[in-house]
Amino acid sequence: MKALDNELKADKDKGFRADRIVDQIVIFINSYDLIALRDFWTNLDQKMFSKLDAHFTPAIRKLESSVLKFYVINTVSNNKTDKMLEFFSKMSSELQGQPEWKEWFALPYVRNPEESHIFAVYFTRHWQDTLLASLHNLLALTFQSIPPPTLASFEDEAVKMRRLIEEVETLKAKLASLGVQDNAEGRSNVVEQSRTELMDDFYIIGKRETVSATTSVENQSLSLKNIMRNISGGIPTSPILGRKQQLQTSSSRRFVTSSSVDEKRSSSKTRVSSQRSIGADTSPIQKLENKASPKFKDSEQPTDVGDTKIPETDGPYLLLSQEVQEIHNSAITQCKFNNSGSLVASGDVDGVVKVWSTSPAPKVLATFQCKSNVVAIDWLGKHERFFILGTKAGSVYLCDSAEKKVVWELGNQPGSPLKDSRVLYVCCSPSEPQIVCSVAFPVPNGGDPQGKLFLLDVKSRKLERSLSLIGDSSHSVLVGCCTYNHNGQLLVAGATDGVVRIFDIRKGECFDSWLAHEGSVLSLQLSADFTSCFTLGQDGKFCQRNLNQSGHRVWETTLPEPLASGIHGQLFTFDQTGHFVLICGRTEDSINQVNPQGLSPVLSLGMNKGGGGQGAFSTAVDWCSANDCSTCLVGMSDGKIKISTLLQQ
Repeated sequence: MKALDNELKADKDKGFRADRIVDQIVIFINSYDLIALRDFWTNLDQKMFSKLDAHFTPAIRKLESSVLKFYVINTVSNNKTDKMLEFFSKMSSELQGQPEWKEWFALPYVRNPEESHIFAVYFTRHWQDTLLASLHNLLALTFQSIPPPTLASFEDEAVKMRRLIEEVETLKAKLASLGVQDNAEGRSNVVEQSRTELMDDFYIIGKRETVSATTSVENQSLSLKNIMRNISGGIPTSPILGRKQQLQTSSSRRFVTSSSVDEKRSSSKTRVSSQRSIGADTSPIQKLENKASPKFKDSEQPTDVGDTKIPETDGPYLLLSQEVQEIHNSAITQCKFNNSGSLVASGDVDGVVKVWSTSPAPKVLATFQCKSNVVAIDWLGKHERFFILGTKAGSVYLCDSAEKKVVWELGNQPGSPLKDSRVLYVCCSPSEPQIVCSVAFPVPNGGDPQGKLFLLDVKSRKLERSLSLIGDSSHSVLVGCCTYNHNGQLLVAGATDGVVRIFDIRKGECFDSWLAHEGSVLSLQLSADFTSCFTLGQDGKFCQRNLNQSGHRVWETTLPEPLASGIHGQLFTFDQTGHFVLICGRTEDSINQVNPQGLSPVLSLGMNKGGGGQGAFSTAVDWCSANDCSTCLVGMSDGKIKISTLLQQ
């Protein structure tokens, strides 16, 4: 144990924490330890910077030079002339051939260098803070770019292999069940009719290819999107997903979801039979379709998702399928994909958390039971298996989805910063093993609870710092939603006073804020390029603000329907491009396109049963994109989760 403790104290990598490495460099500079500073930077260069691409080398060398200049400026600022002369005597052989150091050798002989036009900028607080921020960003980028050791990825590869094996076994079981249920003659009829109808589909595709080849070389073949659109978007003979013959022309062809096939089957038989030249009876195909559809429970098919609007097939997204997952018995509070989209963690008001996969068929992989309402869930950094969850009782858990266990719990233990509190929201840093936890502490006299923002270290489970919330003295400020920027240095938080605040995580200070809504900020998210902030407020307004211009309002729109009161969290989510947003609605969930003037409706994901305050409504959403296909999750107040599979056209 002593040997391990000594190694930890002498650890030059500082646990691969960018903030701790920057702090160590500052310590060496303030203690005028040039040798230790050089050794520390050499270790970083050999172990980390050398593994980056070659185009990073100029930036690394420039930062190294700036760190040394910071050292020299610190000696001058504190009248350490002997340390400054020692620096030039030891470093002259290395620096004299570098053009950026040519004028610095005159520094010991310049009187009042802080007033010189050459050196004045280096004495400013702005330059020094910018240097440390740039160094932190470089280190964070380095840790994200360098490949992990092979041994570290062994367990992830094993989990991936087990998932693939389970997927193969599931498909084999489905194929075997189809073979047992169908007799030889029935299978022969289905295969023959499917072959004939699919040949008609690809005859149309081939015919389009032949025609286009005579007009343009660029259109000689159809892409996957066009093939999917032809097969599933209303071709007269297409049996896939139960699509029906439509009377409209190809320019106005519409599609219907699989949930509406059974309702319209009787009215479409006559229309289909009168327009087909072959394959008059579609019942074998429909029967096969029903057998092949995924089951969420052994005794029932996926339930109907309600009346879905029928959008045009020439829109940006095509709805391929829609099912309902029924694994919770109470209202959903959170549902989130992990970073790769392979797993989903969903929680409810009963304290039940389910970890499940959406492909090839929804399957529950792990279940966690908490003592209170689950109010927040977030996956930890780049990890595919660990996630953080917070409860209304004031407990925070680190859970391992692969081992199906709770790694640690931080709650009402003596000395815990969360003792006697209730958790409002948790958010994990994308670059560091740390989380931000928003909590509320009750006031003894029964007044408004006091809000706190805690920065917690995941490894040590200790409080690193508390972020200050400055609001109107007449009431307490509670943070109901927050998110990090891409490198984890900034935190954007929305509070109950309608104000959005931006925090510098390294300093623990709030350096910018603006009034976004009249009432609470219910949900917020940053744009894909991290230059804009989108917020949804209790006043029913959805707006975009420019982060580079101190909350400048780009546009603001009022949602056509009110949100359910008392809901905080993820009420809207963007696709991977950031051009389309899925918004929770009380009666309807819809995808909208973001443009410079506001939102444009694109696709409805269906009416919520009993909408308008008479039943289930949406409480949480998430969106995962992979190539041209993506999956949307909508958690409902009745415990159901609506799964929509989309194809980007």
